[in-house]
Amino acid sequence: MDFCKIAEYFSANEKFTIKTVDHVHCLAHKHDFFELVYVLEGCAENRINDKKYIVHKGDYFIMDRHSVHAYDSLNGKPFVIINCLFLPELIDNSLHHCKGLNELINNYLIKFDYSKLSVKPDQYIFHDSNEEIYNLLHTLQTEANSLKIGYTEIIRAYLIQILILTMRKIATNCEHCTNISSRIIHYIEENYYSEISLYEISRKLCYSAPYISKKVKEETGCTFIEWVQKVRIRECCRQLTNTEEKIEIIARNCGFFDINYFRGIFKKFMGVSPRGYRSAQSGQAE
Repeated sequence: MDFCKIAEYFSANEKFTIKTVDHVHCLAHKHDFFELVYVLEGCAENRINDKKYIVHKGDYFIMDRHSVHAYDSLNGKPFVIINCLFLPELIDNSLHHCKGLNELINNYLIKFDYSKLSVKPDQYIFHDSNEEIYNLLHTLQTEANSLKIGYTEIIRAYLIQILILTMRKIATNCEHCTNISSRIIHYIEENYYSEISLYEISRKLCYSAPYISKKVKEETGCTFIEWVQKVRIRECCRQLTNTEEKIEIIARNCGFFDINYFRGIFKKFMGVSPRGYRSAQSGQAE
């Protein structure tokens, strides 16, 4: 099985690529970026991890990072697709360490509660009955080819729209249908700037601290403290990139009241200092 490297598909400093391709066979492979495939012509057996799907014209699907996938044409004729590849940083620079689709969908720019989706989006074949997604992808492809000023921002906007429209298709309709995991994650998202403790949140939600700790781990793969730190660092990255506010003030606004502790946690998550991160972001060309 092949592991596709980012450098093989993305030009230097680019976080997105889109093209129309045709295959009869595509061998099993995986990669460390997201992939959206839209079927233009043909019929194929598509395999994602251990599941098989038959896909036709107008179907589309999303591959998570590191998912194993392959497909074979069913009639021997070329299987024509729009292949859209993107790094999570395209959506938001703070997603540099995004582990998967669940974290991407929960980002504040998309804001879909992953636990409220009726199926896992990377294990579902979507159908574009009114060509709404196709038209957005076509516009997105035109922008990517034009390289006009601001094309990256337009690509980001259209891709976010595609993801939101796609998540709508599998989202539950009940606004009140929520579970304890969702309530915990929502509370952290809404209160990251203040002092959050496991004891405080367990008292507010009327659950024991060990139970809350367990649910956070199940939902995010992180401990309670790690997830709080991750949310805070994500917001710090957003403010470092998009504002000129002093680093000390940004740290305090995001819930870090000890600047030395903040610098240590930031470097642990991002691999560079806050100042280094800001310099790298401001120095990036479009």
